[in-house]
Amino acid sequence: MISMSKLLCDSHNYGDNLRYIKGSSIEKCGVSRGRGPVVVWNCTKTCNLKCRHCYANADDRRYEGELTFDESRQFIDDLSDFNVPVILFSGGEPLMRRNFFDILEYADKKHIRST
Repeated sequence: MISMSKLLCDSHNYGDNLRYIKGSSIEKCGVSRGRGPVVVWNCTKTCNLKCRHCYANADDRRYEGELTFDESRQFIDDLSDFNVPVILFSGGEPLMRRNFFDILEYADKKHIRST
């Protein structure tokens, strides 16, 4: 992943050492050993917006094939087993998902931070 702030402004941000310096130690970057990766989950394709920069090709309608709530909980269980510290919800527009707040609550119970 390329940081646009670093690319455009040559700024230095958290995680740059992990991304840009070969052989850097994760302890120097504030990352704990034994933690899994941060996960971005496109939890729905439904979206009520038309952002020009969007890559999702989403629309304001329901799509077939999205995970059910039970499947979502199993997915979060799997992420918890991999010690994932954070789930970044994306899509579409996550707030358009009917059970979105139930999913957030379940992630919180599994001690996974949500953004």
